[in-house]
Amino acid sequence: MKLIDLTGQRFGRLTVLRRDHGKFWECRCDCGNTCIVNRDHLGRDTNSCGCLRREVTSAMHRRHGETKTRLHKIWCSMNERCNNPNTDMSYVYFQRGIKVCDEWKSYEAFRDWALANGYDPNAKRGVTTIDRIDNDKGYSPDNCRWISQTENRRNRRDIRRFLFNGKMLTTGEISEITGIPVALIGDRLRKGWSIERAALQPVRITSRSKGEKNGK
Repeated sequence: MKLIDLTGQRFGRLTVLRRDHGKFWECRCDCGNTCIVNRDHLGRDTNSCGCLRREVTSAMHRRHGETKTRLHKIWCSMNERCNNPNTDMSYVYFQRGIKVCDEWKSYEAFRDWALANGYDPNAKRGVTTIDRIDNDKGYSPDNCRWISQTENRRNRRDIRRFLFNGKMLTTGEISEITGIPVALIGDRLRKGWSIERAALQPVRITSRSKGEKNGK
C-alpha cells in the first residue's frame, strides 16, 4: 500500500521534513529540535518533540501559593486531560484535538479570568464547574463558562436528547417541564414508549403495577 507523503504537513508544533524509514518521519518542532515520529502517532499522541509536555508540567508545578486551591486543581485537571494521551478520558479530549488555549497555559491568567467570570471560590463543590459552550472546541475565554454540575451533565456529548415541544431536550429537562419524574420517563422509554407518551401520561399510582408494567 502506497504511503501518503506527509512532507510539509503540520501536526501541532511539528512540521514534517521527510520520511525516515517505513512509517517513521523526521519532523522539526517549533522550538527548533528535530525528532523521529511514527505516522500513527502524529497529531494524536505526539504534537511536539516533548517540549509541550515539559512546558505544561513546569507550569503546573510553579509555586504561586495556590497549588492546594480547588481552582488550581481544576486548571491542572483541564491541562492533564487535554495533553495526556494516557488518561481514561483521552478519547474525549486528547484524541479529539481538544486543547487549552495558549493564554491559559498560565494559571494566573486562568485564575484572573475565572474570578472575573462567575467562579465563586466559596461556593459548594459542584455549584461552579467549568464548561465548554461548544463541545467541539477547546478551553478558552470565549468558549467557557461556570455552571453547576447538573447543567454540565446536560451539556455532555453522550447525553441522549429527544425532540419534545419543538426542541432537543434531555429527559431531565423534559421532566422539569412536565413534572413526570425523570426515572419514570426513563423506565417508560426502555419499555418502548414514545417520548411524548412517556413524558405526558400522568402517573397512576394505584394502577401502575397493572397498567404501566404491561405497557398499557
